[in-house]
Amino acid sequence: MPAKQKSISELRRELKARETELGKLKKQRAKIAKEMGSIDDRIAQLEGGAVGAPKTKSKAKSQAKAKSQATAKSQAKPKAKGKSAARRVKKRHTGRPLAEFIQDALAANKEGMRVKEIAEAVQEAGYRSASDDFYGIVASAMQDASKFQRVSRGVYVNK
Repeated sequence: MPAKQKSISELRRELKARETELGKLKKQRAKIAKEMGSIDDRIAQLEGGAVGAPKTKSKAKSQAKAKSQATAKSQAKPKAKGKSAARRVKKRHTGRPLAEFIQDALAANKEGMRVKEIAEAVQEAGYRSASDDFYGIVASAMQDASKFQRVSRGVYVNK
């Protein structure tokens, strides 16, 4: 027995209903993500106020258990992406952005440098990165047309 085929108008109605439901769910997700961001901020404020090690061993164990549970939960569910998702940003130990290190390296070499040379010069200047693909990060930073100019293939200078 063949399955009943839907007409084009029925398919359009079903598609419109699904798009409407999808829009509602996206709005609901954004609202919840915003609430989670404010909750995360409040938690960070409260945790920041109590600097130092826990005073008792039982308190340390409960904190370790809570942390491991949180890690397990975060691994089980994919995190929401987007502007409203709360993100923790590690502070740079150097206190300067990568672009400034790159500009300094290029200022020392007026005829231009290759991305590989720039990456080496930046790290020698004291920029620290734990990335396995630091070359890719530098290459990506070089795409900022307001700061850097491509002279030839793979060769850049300060703008």
